[in-house]
Amino acid sequence: MEINYDKLVKEWSDRLNGREPIYTNRYHKSVLRDVMKDFGYPLELVDGFQPITKPRVVLEGKREEATDNTDMMETAALIGTTGGSIQPFIDLLDSPKVFKKIKITKKDDIEDFKKQCKQIVKLCSDAKKELVKGLGKPGDWNSNGVSIIKSTVLPELKIEDGVPVFYENGLQTIAVCGGLAWGMSVFVSEKVTFSSPQFIHSKIMDFYKAEINRGITRVGSKAATPDAIISNVDASTLLKALKDDTNEIVGNETNGTVSLGKDITYIQTSLKKGVGASQMGKFTKLIRGTYNLGMTNSEASDYLQEERNEIENLIYEGLWDKVKDTVSSVFKKAKNLVNKGLSTLKGLFSKSFKDGAKIKPKTINKLTKGYTIKEWTQADCDLLLEGKMTDNTKATIKAIFDKPSKAYSNLAKEVKVVESKIKTLGDLGYGDIVKLTSPKKIPTTSGEKVPGASVVLTLISNIATLETINDLASKSGQLKKIIADLVTEMLFGATNQPLFKVYGKMSSGDKAYSYLGTAKTTEKKLDAEDVNIELMGTKIHPHSKNPYYVITCYLLQEIADTGKFYVKIRTGTNSSSRITFVFEGQAVLGPFDIDKKLSEIV
Repeated sequence: MEINYDKLVKEWSDRLNGREPIYTNRYHKSVLRDVMKDFGYPLELVDGFQPITKPRVVLEGKREEATDNTDMMETAALIGTTGGSIQPFIDLLDSPKVFKKIKITKKDDIEDFKKQCKQIVKLCSDAKKELVKGLGKPGDWNSNGVSIIKSTVLPELKIEDGVPVFYENGLQTIAVCGGLAWGMSVFVSEKVTFSSPQFIHSKIMDFYKAEINRGITRVGSKAATPDAIISNVDASTLLKALKDDTNEIVGNETNGTVSLGKDITYIQTSLKKGVGASQMGKFTKLIRGTYNLGMTNSEASDYLQEERNEIENLIYEGLWDKVKDTVSSVFKKAKNLVNKGLSTLKGLFSKSFKDGAKIKPKTINKLTKGYTIKEWTQADCDLLLEGKMTDNTKATIKAIFDKPSKAYSNLAKEVKVVESKIKTLGDLGYGDIVKLTSPKKIPTTSGEKVPGASVVLTLISNIATLETINDLASKSGQLKKIIADLVTEMLFGATNQPLFKVYGKMSSGDKAYSYLGTAKTTEKKLDAEDVNIELMGTKIHPHSKNPYYVITCYLLQEIADTGKFYVKIRTGTNSSSRITFVFEGQAVLGPFDIDKKLSEIV
C-alpha cells in the first residue's frame, strides 16, 4: 500500500498541537498508530514506518537589522572603492536564480536541502571575507560601521535531534552590504578617473565645517547632503587643503568633479541605502523561497526601508533630465511638493477670500480717480462695511452716477491688469474674461438711499476683487520658485558643488548611480519647467442685467492620488446701502484628471 507521507505527517503533527513529531518518542509513536488506523493503513507498518521529519529554518537568528544602522550601510558602500572583487557579492545576490525550491517528499529531498543550505553558507562566507578584506585597506572608515560588518554572524546549518536546522543569522545583512559595495564599485569604475581613490567618511563633519568657514556653502540651508567624499588624496590631505584659502575650489558640472588647488580632485557622493525596499525585499523573498518548506515563516523583511520620494523616483528612473516632458513633469509627479509649495504660500488660496475682508482706501481711490471728490480714508471704508454711509460715500456714488464713464474706464484698467497677470502665468493660469462696456446711465433700484448706490457699491466690490486676484496671480507665479527651492534643499542641502547619488545594486539590472549636477543648475531647471497644472483660474463676465461684473475664481486646493481639486469662489451681492465684500458659493470641485484643463471644468 502506498502511503501519502505529506498527509500522514501533517495529521500526525496536528494531533500533537502543531509540534514536530519525533518517531523515537513513545507517546508520539502511539499517536502515529491512531492516525494510521484512521487512515486505514495497516498497523504493522508502524514499526517499519520511516517518517520524513522536515528540516526547519530559523529566520530569527543573530543578525543586524540593516535599516537600523546608517553607519553600516555607508561603510559597506565605501568598500566598493577599495578595488576588491565584486564577484562574491554578485554570486550571493544571484543565488535565488540558481537554487531551486525544494519540496520535501522523500529523504533525498532533505539531502538536497542540506546541500543547498551549505552552498548558501559558503556564498555568504565568501562575501563576508571580501567585505572584511576591503575594510582592511587604509581609509577614513567609520569605526561603528566597521564593527557591525565584521561582527555579522554567518548563516549556519545544524543538526538538532537528527533534524537539519538552518539558521539564517546575518545572511540578509551580508547581502545588503555586498549589494551596496557592488553599486559603489560600478560607480568608481565608470565615473572616477583617478587611480586608488581615497575617501572622507568618518571626518565628514570636518569637511562640512571647512566649507562653511570658507563661505562656499548655500546660505540658510541645512547641512550638506553628501555622505562621503571620494578623492585622489587621503582624508587628512584633502581637509588640510580645503582649509587653505589660497586653494581655489572649482566645480566641473560636465563630469561632476571638484578641483581643489592644483593637484586635488574630489567627488561628492550621497550614499543611498539602495534603490528602495522593493529590491532587497525581492531578493529576500526569492532566497527564502529556496528553503521555505511551506511552514509559517515571517514575511520577508524589507531591509532597505528607504522610501524614494517623488523626486528621487524621477532621478532614479532617468527622467531628471526630461522634466519638461509632459509625462514626466516634476509638477505632475511630485504632488506632495506642489501641495507643500501651496502651503508655503501660507494658505493664500483659502485665506485671501474670507468673510469680512477689509477694503483699503487706495482700492476705492483707484475707481474714483479723475473725479473731484475727497479721497477715501480707512474710516470711510470701515463705516461702509458696517452699512453706514458717510458724506464722502454719498458724494462718490453721486459723482459716478452722474458721470459713469471715468469709473468704468478705471475698472477696465484693473481688468486689463488681471488679464495680463493671468497671461503671464502661462499654463499656471486660466482666464475667461468678457469686457464690460460703460453704460450711458447707471440704473437705480427701488429703496436705494442714494440713486445708483447698488451698482456703484458693486463696482467697488468688483475692483476690490480684481485687486485680490492680481495679488493671487503674482504669488501663484512664485510657486515654481518655492518648489525649486524645496527640491534643491532636499537634494543638495548646503553644498554648491556637483553631486552624485550612489545606490546599492541587488541585481545586475539595478542602477548604480545618478548624477544631479549642482544646486544652481537644478534651480534653473525647475524654474524653467513647463508647468502644465493650472493653479488658478478666473471667470469675469458682465452681469446679465446690470452694469457690473460677476467674478468667479477657481483655485487649486491640492493634488491627491485621485486627481486634482479646485475650490470655487464667487463674489457676493450687495445691498443698496452696505457693501458686502464677501465670497459666496464656496465649494470644492473634483477630483479631476491631472491633465484636464479648467476650460473643460468650468
